[in-house]
Amino acid sequence: MTTATTTATQVAILTIGEGRNGAGKLWLDGHHIFEPANMPAGTPYDVTYAAGVVTLTASVDGKKRVHHHAASSNPICDLTNRKIESCLGVGTTVIVTVADGIITATAQQRAWN
Repeated sequence: MTTATTTATQVAILTIGEGRNGAGKLWLDGHHIFEPANMPAGTPYDVTYAAGVVTLTASVDGKKRVHHHAASSNPICDLTNRKIESCLGVGTTVIVTVADGIITATAQQRAWN
């Protein structure tokens, strides 16, 4: 059995915001993120949280769905919760990469001189 591998492509650099309840907020918005991941509005997905990384994975049985912005029709995902805050941290810059069915937000490592 052979396994196909898909190279991840960087599509955005974002900053983790703060939601109304003070929790971390990861706001993903736009075709440039969701089209390369083959995750249009309506796609069910699951979220996994790890230190420095949040991953959205398309899944037929996913508990969440990609939504669409009413005004622009852009696909969007709004994750606001304490897990975002603890994994990535409010104000942290993240690099968003995509592969087929996967969107990953990874905390950017700072190079200190």
